[in-house]
Amino acid sequence: MKTANFIFFIVLTALFTSYAKANNADLIDSPVVVANTFFKAYKVNGAKISPKGKSIAYTESTGKQSTITLLDTESFKKYSLLENKFNSATKIADYHWIDDQTIVVELHANGKGRILMAINLTFDNGVLTGIRHKHLLDNVYVQSPLPRVKNKFLVSRWSEGVSSVFKIDISGKSIEGQLRSKFKLNKRAPKAKNWLTSSTGALILAYGVDGDDNLNKVWLKSTKKNKWKQIWQGSDKDKFQPVLLSKDRKTLLVISNEKDNYSALYKYDLVNQQYLEKVYGVKNTDIDGAIVNIDKDEVIGVSFVRGGFTNYKYFNKLEGYLSKSLSDSVTESYPYVVDYSLDKSKLIVQTSDSTDPGTYHLFDVAQWELIKFASKAPWIKEYKLEASKVITSHSSDGQEIESYLTLPATSKTNKPPLIVLPHGGPIAVRDTLHFDPHVQFLATLGYAVLQPNYRGSSGYGKKFKQQGMQQWGRLIEDDIASAVNEVIDSGIVDKDKVCVYGISYGGYSALINAINRPNLYKCAASYAGVTDLPLLFNDLMLSESPKLKSLMKEIVGDPETEIETLIQFSPVYQAKELSIPVFLAQGDHDSRVDIEHFYRMKKLLEHYGKDFDFMVLKNEGHGFKYLKNIVSFYVELDSFIRESLNMELSLLSKLRKQSKQGDASAQNELGRLYELDKEIPRNYVKARDWYRKAAEQGLAVAQNNLGVLYDYGRGVKTDFIEARVWYEKAAEQGYAEAFLNLGYLYENGQGVEKNYPKAINLFEQAVEHGHTQALINIGFFHEKGRGVEQDYAKAIALFEQAIEKGHTAAWGRLGYLYENGFGVTKDYQKALECYAKDKRDWAKKKHAALLKKV
Repeated sequence: MKTANFIFFIVLTALFTSYAKANNADLIDSPVVVANTFFKAYKVNGAKISPKGKSIAYTESTGKQSTITLLDTESFKKYSLLENKFNSATKIADYHWIDDQTIVVELHANGKGRILMAINLTFDNGVLTGIRHKHLLDNVYVQSPLPRVKNKFLVSRWSEGVSSVFKIDISGKSIEGQLRSKFKLNKRAPKAKNWLTSSTGALILAYGVDGDDNLNKVWLKSTKKNKWKQIWQGSDKDKFQPVLLSKDRKTLLVISNEKDNYSALYKYDLVNQQYLEKVYGVKNTDIDGAIVNIDKDEVIGVSFVRGGFTNYKYFNKLEGYLSKSLSDSVTESYPYVVDYSLDKSKLIVQTSDSTDPGTYHLFDVAQWELIKFASKAPWIKEYKLEASKVITSHSSDGQEIESYLTLPATSKTNKPPLIVLPHGGPIAVRDTLHFDPHVQFLATLGYAVLQPNYRGSSGYGKKFKQQGMQQWGRLIEDDIASAVNEVIDSGIVDKDKVCVYGISYGGYSALINAINRPNLYKCAASYAGVTDLPLLFNDLMLSESPKLKSLMKEIVGDPETEIETLIQFSPVYQAKELSIPVFLAQGDHDSRVDIEHFYRMKKLLEHYGKDFDFMVLKNEGHGFKYLKNIVSFYVELDSFIRESLNMELSLLSKLRKQSKQGDASAQNELGRLYELDKEIPRNYVKARDWYRKAAEQGLAVAQNNLGVLYDYGRGVKTDFIEARVWYEKAAEQGYAEAFLNLGYLYENGQGVEKNYPKAINLFEQAVEHGHTQALINIGFFHEKGRGVEQDYAKAIALFEQAIEKGHTAAWGRLGYLYENGFGVTKDYQKALECYAKDKRDWAKKKHAALLKKV
């Protein structure tokens, strides 16, 4: 029985929480609150309209589960179609309208890949009256929904890097039987990964990397025979993305950069295998994608990123007119069509910008009316956010670099500190001005945030992309530095408060910049960052894939011929040169960057006695999956940056700073902060480490707290002997709670021989030292006759003394005596009154049970 100890823990928790809030009141915002706001799952996402435009489906999150919700486009009434709890073995990956009565859902199942489920809907006069779920297939994903073909859709099944394509008739009796080999649509096709299909589901083109010679290839299917002809091949440096085959099958619209530095939409002659003309291109910008109509017989537009935002250029009059009308009517953010009904009478329009993750609207063309029906994250509007802007700089070799700067909307200084946030990759990835929760979270805490699109980033042409190859720690970092200096020279930020932080390659960049540019950066933080370039080539996947290994050599460098260069630009081998504080973090389930990178860097930093902090996030991979982990990470990161940049400190930062200076009281309070899960997420391991530092300095309260962790197995394996050792150290200094905790060990025979008299003696010493709640424990021993003569009168007297001291748990013991007539006249009413005054769950249950009995 450890009831008294538990109640005392609650009292201490309340006191400590009050202390934390009082000391945290002057901050701009609590990192815990802001992180929980910015990183929680979007309320709605993935809106898709039914073929006839009568319904919209989207996912809706409650924080505990994800639901596929149906919205009636006439009445705007909502229906829940499928509920998926976050802790279940399956997760909603995607969903597709097959027809107005059928949605096929793709569920990701751990260890099983994709599972297909059908949601069949029944309507009566436009009102949803029935919902039926049906399992369809395992280990497949939807290739194309085929909205023009009744009851049919395409699926693909992957095996050894090759996809098999099948047309599924959802009205058929044997769905699994439709995946038999004889029904395979690409039975005699090349071993391609991607397919271009007609609106009826026929395979037209195959494209992808040929495993035999590692070249990109495109094949055209013959109309008369099931034969395929190669119509293009090229290296992986050239883009050739098939978009639409002409009706006469003589020309192909493609997005390509083979003829120019920038990707553009071209017409390609299939007969002579040559380019005919450029259909559409954007100066100094890559075309990202083409927009094909539902019938797959017309390209109606293209998309590209320009000025940081995704832009859409429509070729036909209807979409062009509609796009302009939307832009004219929605001036506060960028509108774009995400889906539309087959007849284009109803459209889903999304608006978004750097301060809004996205808001969904229904556009009724007949009424020319735009109706908002959902926001991805309406809670973001609680915060005042500053729109991000474009910054242009010139690198060491004159290369122009585009970056994005986000300033804090509220700041306690005219020149805020700057966090430089290089993106991952580094090749064929980029940042945009669209809403980024990481950026706006940091800005809300008072930081300016800079996102450089260094060479290698996508969207700026193939030359710019190629210039980033094998430039880890070199020209890429020059590009980043040019952007930082541009911002500093503008006078917008504090030049003496600049920190670099990144994830993946961004983490590598942070570390190598910390080593090579200590005069520019005052701290560096890396999450899942590469620290040892040669170690990248020890990956099992590389040894099994010559193409992947060749690509890695092209991006990073060849360890067989350039090992000295790789070592020179590996943070782990240059750790001795670090002179600024570093923060390391990584998920323990990272399959992309082996956690060995983290441990090697940590070991070297410890060896050289460098100033650094670290954390390992449980069950996280190369990014963030769990909200609690990302909150924990960012609370630690904010504290680290504030301390490193000599900023106004949070409670965590203050305690960390004092603790590092050897202040035992601060070390104990810091341990308590990690244990309580109040101002910051709970972390028993850190609590243990800080308690131990204070305990080893002889602080009694820390010795007791460390004993409690061993006693209850928090952050360590339960070890009653270790708990007893620390309790005894604290008791030797007269720490009251330690006597109580030792008493429990002797009462229960944990780590010692069970000894009731010894337990009573320790409880009595706890009372003598001011822990009056131990009166309840002593009274309980007299009530039960443990180690003393059973004496109800003595027990009652002790319980009453405890009540006088304000300990409500004693009321429950009195209630028990009145209920059973032990030492008093049996009195159910009196017992009920006593139970009602005890706030514990035990007493509430006794009260409820006695009420039924009465």
